[in-house]
Order: sequence, then C-alpha cells, then structure tokens
Amino acid sequence: MHLFYTTLFEDGLAYLSEDESLHAIKVLRMREGQKVELIDGTGGHFQGEISKASAKRCEIRIGKKDFYELNNLNYVHVAIAPTKNSDRIEWFVEKAIEIGVNEISFFYSEHSERRTMNMDRTERVAISAMKQSLKYYLPKINDPIPLDKFILQNQDLVGGKYIAHLNNGNRLNFYKELGKQTRNLVLIGPEGDFTENEVNLAINHNFIPVALGESRLRTETAGMMAVAALQILKTT
Repeated sequence: MHLFYTTLFEDGLAYLSEDESLHAIKVLRMREGQKVELIDGTGGHFQGEISKASAKRCEIRIGKKDFYELNNLNYVHVAIAPTKNSDRIEWFVEKAIEIGVNEISFFYSEHSERRTMNMDRTERVAISAMKQSLKYYLPKINDPIPLDKFILQNQDLVGGKYIAHLNNGNRLNFYKELGKQTRNLVLIGPEGDFTENEVNLAINHNFIPVALGESRLRTETAGMMAVAALQILKTT
C-alpha cells in the first residue's frame, strides 16, 4: 500500500493535503476503494481506503489504527547554520531524518552567508524523508534565529551540549565524549566556522568544544557525522 502523511482527521475520516492528494490521484492514479496507509508524524499509523478521490482534498475512511511510542533513550538535536547553497542543507535535513534525528534547529552567526530559509520547502523535504525511511515521527524543525539567542535558549538544557569548531584551542574528541545522556545537542557552524567570541560564548554556557575528526568538513557533512555518531549511541 502507498504511504501518505496527514494531520487532518475528523469523524473516522482522514484528508490529504493538496500536495499529497495531487500525488495520489494525478501521479499514482489512485481511485476510490483503493487501500492506503497513513502516518501523522506523531506516532499514529493508519490503514484505510479512499472514499473520495479528489486531487484537491482526497478523503480516506480509516480502518485499522496503531500507535508507536517514541524511543526517548537518547534525544538527538542538531543545530546547524544554513549553507549558502540551499540544496546542501536540504540534503542534510533529508539524510539526518533518514538516519534518525529528533530535532533540527537553524541559526545564523557572524560568518553565515545565508540567514533565511524556505521553511515550507524544508518541511516538505522532512516529510518526504520521514515517509521514505518509514518513520512514525516527524522531527521538530525550528526557524533560523541568531546564534547568541539560541545559546541562551538552551543554557539550562540538561544533557550533553557540544560545539564543533575548527578554531585553535582545546577541543575534545567528540566521539570519546559521548556518554549515556538522555539528550544531546550539537552546534555545527557555517562554512566560515564560528568566531572565537562565539565559541567562548558557547563554552561560557556549558557547551563542550569538540572536534569531529582530523578532516575539515563541509557544514552538512559535519552535521551528518554528528547525527550518525549520536544514532549509533542511541542504538547501542
């Protein structure tokens, strides 16, 4: 059965968004009576059949319902600076969700070349990745804000807090620092890296300075390294 995403439910019926409806009816050429699967991004999994084959608002009569609990053994949160090329940060969002991330935040700092994002498009990428990887939870995705504001918002976070940077100074091995924390947050800087003042600000708010290896990594690659390491920790 084809899998669709929706949050629109009412009286035993589900309704697909216009994008999902168009894909179901015009692209897949689905018709009334065909069975489908639905996820709502918050653990809900449904089976049903199309009761109104509309390319604008496809209606589905719900049959079987299941709910999947979120595994909170380790909450993976990556905060990353948007790249100048939007395709690269969209690639990160897609792959991070496929591997397993709970939350993605965007920030801009002194060396950032991009300070805005098309969040509607980012959400579409995230939904597609969730469906592709057969996950039941849509990660939380936060709008870009200034780095200093983000650091202050997370100054009381209980768990592992890390800033991965390339500046001179003491940096610990990220992979050796990871422990059995219930929450982990990693800051990944822009192509020009964090400034010394930004690193010091993070350290003063209890972020641990770390290195992700000996290679100089692109922003999106560094983000993926962090997600992969935390996901391995989550499953071991």
